[in-house]
Amino acid sequence: MSDERGRDQKILAVPDRNPRYESIHTMDQIFPHVRREIEYFFSIYKELEVNKQTEVFGWQGPQEARRLISACRERYLGKKG
Repeated sequence: MSDERGRDQKILAVPDRNPRYESIHTMDQIFPHVRREIEYFFSIYKELEVNKQTEVFGWQGPQEARRLISACRERYLGKKG
C-alpha cells in the first residue's frame, strides 16, 4: 500500500495456537469477505486526517511476508549497531 509517506507493506498474521485459525496458512484460505474488509480498512483509515490518502495494491503470500520480516529485522539490527 502507499500513503503520503510512500509505499510500505502490512503483514497479516493469525494466532498459531487458536483453533479458529489452525488451517489458515495462505491468503487464499482467508474468507474473501474478510480480505475485502481488511483492504477496505486500509483504503480509508486516513480519510479523517487532512490531505492523507492511501492506495492498496493487493496481497502477497507467506514467502513474501517472511522475506520482508527478515529484511526489516536485518535493517533494524544494522542500525542498532
